[in-house]
Amino acid sequence: MSAATRIACLILIFACVNPLITDLTPIPDVSGAEGALAVIGWVIGIFATQRVTALDGILALLGGWTVTSALLNDVPIAAAALEFALLAAPFTFLRLLTAMTTTDASTMRRTLKFLVVAQLVMFTVQLVAYSDIDSLKGTFAGTQYGAHVSAFIVLVTAAVYALRHPGSWVAKWAVVGGLVAAYLADSKIAIVYFLVVGIVYMVWGAGLTGLRRLNVASRGVLGAAGLIAIWLFYTGSFGNIALSGYVERTTETGGGKIAVINQIGNPESRLWTGENLLIGAGPAQTVSRTAGLTVPNSSQKVAPAASLGIPQSRYYTKFERDAAGRGYIPKSSATKAASSGLGVVGDLGVVGAVLYGAAFVSVFRWAGRRLGYRSWPALAWLGLLVPGFLGEWLEFPPACMFLVAVIAYLAVTPSATSSAKTQTSYEAARQPSQLPVSGY
Repeated sequence: MSAATRIACLILIFACVNPLITDLTPIPDVSGAEGALAVIGWVIGIFATQRVTALDGILALLGGWTVTSALLNDVPIAAAALEFALLAAPFTFLRLLTAMTTTDASTMRRTLKFLVVAQLVMFTVQLVAYSDIDSLKGTFAGTQYGAHVSAFIVLVTAAVYALRHPGSWVAKWAVVGGLVAAYLADSKIAIVYFLVVGIVYMVWGAGLTGLRRLNVASRGVLGAAGLIAIWLFYTGSFGNIALSGYVERTTETGGGKIAVINQIGNPESRLWTGENLLIGAGPAQTVSRTAGLTVPNSSQKVAPAASLGIPQSRYYTKFERDAAGRGYIPKSSATKAASSGLGVVGDLGVVGAVLYGAAFVSVFRWAGRRLGYRSWPALAWLGLLVPGFLGEWLEFPPACMFLVAVIAYLAVTPSATSSAKTQTSYEAARQPSQLPVSGY
């Protein structure tokens, strides 16, 4: 096994298990440190592959621009470092994974299996000691985002198992079980993400499974069934809290994400009369997760970022008030002010958003050239834009890194590459002895 793959597995395990350890022991909480470790992994990946790619250049520009935005806005460099580490984690982690060989795949597979089993075991333990829906957080106990990420890991793994075992009843029950776990954890965004990606794949997808042999009528039936499921979930017909109520309340009051969009998405808003839209308000200043870490929350009376010497965001609290204004009371992460997608624009401006977008597209192209642009892994990566806009998912390194690890694993396993050959003529889709780094 290559050293790079061993390091990647250790970083991923740390990212997913560290919250549980710090919740159960006196060890200080260092959640988010996996972003810094991924940056170190980026450097290791460059040396391991002995190659500099276009993605490396984009990451260097994004890092440089984040520091520039901080300097121009008189924001501490520590804020720039934290935001870059969280945003760039999946990209820097991917560069480490490009050193993975086919023989390393079994090690990555065991790591991924261990992490999903850990979520299920902890779900069971937490369900026994159940107090409310926020108790079901898997190994991410003690965090604000645990229910979302743990449910996401379970759903992604269930989807991959179904892809690798088409027609299997075990695979079907794995998907059902994953949805039940996400439902019990009340991870609405994870469920919506899973259903949206699944519908797009069933209707338009190809590769990795016998799904490509389905005719148009069959795809239409599957797509319609998926849309019905989304509608039933949206209206609360499964006994869940209806998302329709959140949407209606948001549109009626102009609160929630609408209030945030009206500020960040409008060049003539009061935010941009005092700030520059091109350079942004500065790292950790608007509605990004990084900005949220600079203010106290319900479970942490001292802002998590305070230990790094990062002062409170100038605008985060104001956006929260705007989102909750005019009688609107946010009760879901999907309707609160926090949004990674909007935060990138607000914090780093148009230039930063373009650079981040270039890195995001690079990963999609990388996955598409190896597994097919219509494959489930490529579509699952694009699907992150949904929870990335509705919440802070683009700044959840454990979730993004887990998905990237799954994509990389599928790219080097023989069954994945052989399926890709039937779907695409790209030379990079041939079974490699080492995961190619070109094509960013």
